[in-house]
Amino acid sequence: MKILFLCGSIEPGRDGVGDYVRLLAKQLTGNMHTISILALSTPHVMLEQYVSELYEDIPVQTLSIPAHYSSKKRNLLAKSFVGKVNPEIISLQFVIFSYHKKGLPFRLGYDLKYIAPQARWQIMFHEIWIGLQQNVSVKHRIWGYIQQLIIKSLIHKLRPVKIHTHTRLYKAELEVLYPGVTILPLFSNIPKPAVRDKISNYKARSNDNTAFCFVIFGTIHPGAPIIEFALEAADYAAINSIHLIFKFIGRNGKELINWQSILENNGLECIVIGECDVEEIARVLDSANAGISSSAFLTLEKSGTVAAFRDFGLPVLCIAKYWEPRIPFNLSNEFKGITNYHSGTLKKFMEEKSISFQPDTLDSIASHFINDIIDL
Repeated sequence: MKILFLCGSIEPGRDGVGDYVRLLAKQLTGNMHTISILALSTPHVMLEQYVSELYEDIPVQTLSIPAHYSSKKRNLLAKSFVGKVNPEIISLQFVIFSYHKKGLPFRLGYDLKYIAPQARWQIMFHEIWIGLQQNVSVKHRIWGYIQQLIIKSLIHKLRPVKIHTHTRLYKAELEVLYPGVTILPLFSNIPKPAVRDKISNYKARSNDNTAFCFVIFGTIHPGAPIIEFALEAADYAAINSIHLIFKFIGRNGKELINWQSILENNGLECIVIGECDVEEIARVLDSANAGISSSAFLTLEKSGTVAAFRDFGLPVLCIAKYWEPRIPFNLSNEFKGITNYHSGTLKKFMEEKSISFQPDTLDSIASHFINDIIDL
């Protein structure tokens, strides 16, 4: 099948969706599909970049168009590229801020229809509109409502044959605009062979039964109950004579100093590794006992960090600011292998003898994607 992936940016390491597209494209190419990639609004290049990259020794035609180009120039370049690769279907990888710096791409639907007027479209919504939670400011509620109207117009213009998203919350929101939205799970952006299969029983992961290593990977979001957790963790460590270690990797952001200070003030060891290459990230995850995420629990299905934890067989503790969605939505069952932290949760999390879950792999998700679109 000839598939064109259309996203905002494809620069390696600079855009999570771009990295997602590259890995999915590589997997599909290896499965004998013809793939091309169009990055419509790349902020890190000055001139358009047309290259033929080798994936599994098979060429993948890729065009990156600078974000600073006029809309007219970007559209003309994109239209010409679509004509050359002549895809059977275009997969729009949607993050609304990728196509406009304020997240208000009013003409996106019109532009895409001009670029490929006869195309069949599939849309993957990695993000939707802002302001989904209760008690959001009036500004963000209005901003989100305008974004919702933009997405509604986009769907009306493109008339996609299939819409995917990663989270059940986004699915519930989008089905108001397009009945029949399908969940397509997220895979880890840390590619094989760096990842090796891990056992599920995290109690058996360490040779030292007196040590337990948590890893915090990527952005730490504000508002998490880290003080409450640190107090509980220190008490648990003292009562059970266990040495808790917290390793921080990647770009953790401004909250890193806060978390490190609170944990260390409670006698807990912190090791800040910072940014590192994929191989080092793999080594850290491979030697850890559990992962910690500070993303809101209802959005964990779209977290690349959580996908990486699960790919390594790591149980995940979600320590995050609580928020409720504005729409009626009840996630009655917790995700397998993921625990939503609240007071008293840590003891149960630490003493769980085994975690039974099957992580989603790149291969299985690529097959899922193809099966969803091939007969449409």
